[in-house]
Amino acid sequence: MSAIVFAGSSQFIAVSMIGSGAGVVSIITTFFVNLRHVLMSSALALHLKGRSRWLLSLYAYGVTDEWLSGREVNHLFVRWLRFVPACILSALVLPSVLMNPATQEISLSRPEFLVALPTLAFGWWSRSLGGTVIVGMLLFFLAGKLL
Repeated sequence: MSAIVFAGSSQFIAVSMIGSGAGVVSIITTFFVNLRHVLMSSALALHLKGRSRWLLSLYAYGVTDEWLSGREVNHLFVRWLRFVPACILSALVLPSVLMNPATQEISLSRPEFLVALPTLAFGWWSRSLGGTVIVGMLLFFLAGKLL
């Protein structure tokens, strides 16, 4: 795989997807993962106008994720990135908390939702991840016994 694919992350993605029988999907996924190199190259291109092809090919070989990691990033972008894990977690958890799996309808009377509200309040108040997990597990256990 290393002989045909330079990007390490693409190798991991392609091997796992080909191993699971994905076929063409693995090629498309690999392509989209490597689109980040277009952004990095465009940032570099502003500083390399008028250079020889030989020099540009050397720079092209050196365009890696590590090269961009030393650059200064806009503070507003960094603040925005802080919300990404919470958004992803919400997108994964909220459907299982609010939706009835049998009918695929939103139900506010589900035990999961009734447990999530006081757990969320405790987490907001205490700012303790471990305490919030313990309170959530305890409340979920009690909801299973009482509801």
